[in-house]
Order: sequence, then structure tokens, then C-alpha cells
Amino acid sequence: MKTELQGQLSGLKAMKRLKYISAFVSLLLIVAFIVLSMQALDVTYLTKAFYLVFTSPLLLLTLTICYTIAFFLRAIAWKLYVNHKITFKSALIALFYSLFLNHLIPVKVGDVLRVGIIKKANKRLRLVEAIESVIMMRVLDMLTLITFSAIGVYLLIGWISFQWLYVVIGVGLLLSIGGLFYYRNRRYFLFDKLKEIKEKVMTKHFLAIAFLVGLSWVFEGAVVFLVASILNESISFMESIWINSMTVGGQVFQVTPGGIATYETVMSASLAMVGVPLKEAYTIAFTSHGYKFFYSYLVGAICIIVMPISIRQIREWIRERGEQKNV
Repeated sequence: MKTELQGQLSGLKAMKRLKYISAFVSLLLIVAFIVLSMQALDVTYLTKAFYLVFTSPLLLLTLTICYTIAFFLRAIAWKLYVNHKITFKSALIALFYSLFLNHLIPVKVGDVLRVGIIKKANKRLRLVEAIESVIMMRVLDMLTLITFSAIGVYLLIGWISFQWLYVVIGVGLLLSIGGLFYYRNRRYFLFDKLKEIKEKVMTKHFLAIAFLVGLSWVFEGAVVFLVASILNESISFMESIWINSMTVGGQVFQVTPGGIATYETVMSASLAMVGVPLKEAYTIAFTSHGYKFFYSYLVGAICIIVMPISIRQIREWIRERGEQKNV
């Protein structure tokens, strides 16, 4: 009992340290964004960029199709992971609700919403399976982003050798798995589910799931590519995938609705690394993020009509999840 209590206290201390580090990095990114804005913000150019994007029906349609396909692929992958115990519709709505909420409030609670929605919509799915599936899909997302980012650093920037590329991917894999284990709660999760997770990972479906998740981030990278193209900035599609992966990966430090500031800072820096001038890089970042805000509110409004969820229900899910973590 004493050893278990000491382990829990050590875990709590480690979590607090991680929160402090994360808060510090978030603050640095916000400061960097302020400095960046002072140097690169050109209101006239930014207004022109928004005008070009939001008054071009063909571009908006293409952006929306590519971005929507990304979520369709994630919904299919999620459905495969839980062995078709959830419907495609409920998975897609859960993803869209999560996107909407994460662009509406500073704190990321979209994952809690995902669990609540698919559990509510699919009665034969157990709560433990819902929680596990959301976390595993998040881990797959992060592994994909880490892999794309690492490969991009090697291929596009040339900063690391192949040996270091393997190290980066390996460390990312270990961190993701470690985070998955740390995310457990004693009452519902993980050690008693380890065998089941292992069985899922070892099945042929998992390769298809991983492929679908990877392809989804390729389609999301198209948003950066298309926005850059309309502004006559020549970046390759491969570069756009890398830039998007770096940017979304940086959103783990989100402390503002939709990750405002962190998104623009990381994307501007990534664009600058592939040769885009700073003013143009900042404008591309701001414009592409503006489109994602527009998209998230649009699909959020549609979800509210299709599957209305009360604020009270969301609060209950958040409170229940908090109680589960403390058990």
C-alpha cells in the first residue's frame, strides 16, 4: 500500500512538472508570436490573402473537400479500430464536435466530447472501449505527425542523418506508448487492457488503420499547399505535409482557442525554413488557420443541428472524466 501511494505521488509530481514545462513552452510561443507579428504583420497583405481565399468558390470547395476527406478517413479508421461497434456517422460527428469545441474554448476538452458522443450513440460500446479507442487514435495521430516531421527534417532540411531519424521515430514511439500508459486510470484502464490492445495492434486491420490515419494527415496538408498556391508562394506538396505536421504537433501547447499564436508561430517558422519570406509565411499561417476556424464553426453548427448536445451534458462528461482520473 505504501509503495503504491508513493508511486501515485511520484506520478502526480511528474504530471505537475510536465504541466509547468508545457505552460512555459506555451508562454514562449505566445511571446514569439507577438514578436513575429510586430515584424511580419502586413494588414493590407493579410486582408488581400483572406479576400483571395474566401472569394474563390473553387478554392474554398477544394479546401473543404480535402479537409473533410481527412476527417472521413479518421472516422473510418476509428470505426475499424473498435471493430465496427460504432457507426461512421457517430465517429464523424464526434470528430467534428471535438474540432469545434477545441476552436471555441482555450482548453482542449474535445477528447472528452468524443468519448461521450460515441458512447451515447453506440450502446454496445463499453465506456472503457470508448476511452481506449479515443486515446489510441490520438496516439496514432501523434506518431504519424512525429514520423512526418522527422522525415521532413531529414528530406527537406537535412539536419539529421538516417540514424538520427530512426532515433527520433523510436523516441517518439516510446514517448507515445509511455503517455498512453500514463493516461490510464486504475478503475477503468490500461494494465488489464494491455493484452486486448496488443491483439488489436497485431491484427491486419491495424495496418489499414495506420494507413488511413497517415493518409488523413496528407489530405490536411493540402490546406497549407492550396493557401500558399493562391498567394503565389511555391512550396511542394511534400513540404506542405511536413509544415502541417510540425504545426499540428505544436498544438500540444495550445492555451488559446484553436491554438491561436502557437499555430501561427510554428507554421511561420516551418515555412521560413523552406525558403518562404517571413511576411508571406506569417500570412499563409494566419490565412490557413482562419480557414480552419471557419470550417470548425461551420461543421460545429451542422453537428448541433444533426445531433444537439446541451452544455449541461458536456459539463457532466467533463466532470465524470475528472472523477475517473481521480479514482
